[in-house]
Amino acid sequence: MKLKSTVRYIVSKKLCTSCGICEDVCPTNAIQFIQAKSITVPIIDEEKCINHLGCSKCLQVCSGKGIAIREFSKKLHPVSENFDYFAGNYLNCYAGHSTDEEIRFHSASGGLVSQFLIFLLNNKLIDGAVITKFKNDEPTVPETIIATNAKEVVSGRSSKYCPVSLNGMITKINSLEGKFVIVGLPCHIHGFRLYEQKYPAFRKKIFGYISIFCSSTRTFNGTDYILSRYKVNKEDIKSFAYRDDGCLGFMKIVTKTEQIKIPYREYFKKIRSFFKPKRCLYCVDHFGDLADISFGDIQTGKYKKDKIGVNSIITRNTKFDELLQQAKKDELIALENIPLSTIKDSQIHMLHHKKRIAALNMRIEKRLGSKIPNYDVIFPKNNPFKDYILYFFIKLQRQVGKRRFLWFLIDISSKTK
Repeated sequence: MKLKSTVRYIVSKKLCTSCGICEDVCPTNAIQFIQAKSITVPIIDEEKCINHLGCSKCLQVCSGKGIAIREFSKKLHPVSENFDYFAGNYLNCYAGHSTDEEIRFHSASGGLVSQFLIFLLNNKLIDGAVITKFKNDEPTVPETIIATNAKEVVSGRSSKYCPVSLNGMITKINSLEGKFVIVGLPCHIHGFRLYEQKYPAFRKKIFGYISIFCSSTRTFNGTDYILSRYKVNKEDIKSFAYRDDGCLGFMKIVTKTEQIKIPYREYFKKIRSFFKPKRCLYCVDHFGDLADISFGDIQTGKYKKDKIGVNSIITRNTKFDELLQQAKKDELIALENIPLSTIKDSQIHMLHHKKRIAALNMRIEKRLGSKIPNYDVIFPKNNPFKDYILYFFIKLQRQVGKRRFLWFLIDISSKTK
């Protein structure tokens, strides 16, 4: 097998985004996603693989190797009226929330994604939505399903600060009739866009793509670290959420004997860059430039005072902008126009990492002989001193996060903040 012509090469160079698309494109079902070293990666059954016949289909749809974001965006969103270096092509920006207080309070930030999906389902605009929930029998392990009703949609609410793979979803969608929405992170959307470029028939089944703003995921070790520090036995957990009960909210763990609530700001500062997968350090897409509509937090200005939850939204085409307005007209959501600058202010720290630090990471790693992804984004010049210090600091943190016997250093670091 030629290593460089399959995703095995991507995994060997630590470029896999764990999106899962390669599993579905394999014509011989030779690819399977497994958990390895605290992330999910594809493994290839070499006896089934037909790469020796010139296949390489898995590599053709791989988001790990990079994607021409600007080129894709221009083709996908030709009617978008605006362009921003950080957000790409876009139409309008909003702040809003679900008017269902139950959904709003128990979602990560406003509940708009869940409410919007319910609106699309109830109006029979879609037949299902690809979402990620936690397994019923393993409450800290994510699983992706196609939700077909409000109850299933709500089961996938809130953030997942761990690796999520959407493997199996293309195969399932291709086996079903109807139209579907796919909810994912920017890297997931990249993989689906590459897939539909090779297989246009799939695009006819997709009503649209919804992206969640993403500063980075965290490895499964991040969750294990938190559970160990709060003395929670994973086997005793009955239900789990990274964020619940209000704006930013709490990690909420229900065990056989107690309920534990850890403030988001308390636990998230402890996992910071310690548990970032290496591939996330190269990512330049924070807002989901290739999605039809993107949702995230908005912790700036007057929205900082909110204790229940507010979303920020970026629309990229007329169809989704109009649907958002219709949901508002139906009084399912509250919505107000805001400038992109407000959203950028609320995401300023993450944007610095996504563009400036990512550029520096790739520049240094390339000089060190590492394989890096290819993007068609022109990067700004870096502050030589500050950014280089941050680069080495993150690199050191990740080494600590990968070694459980060094986790006590995280505790010490957190106490000095």
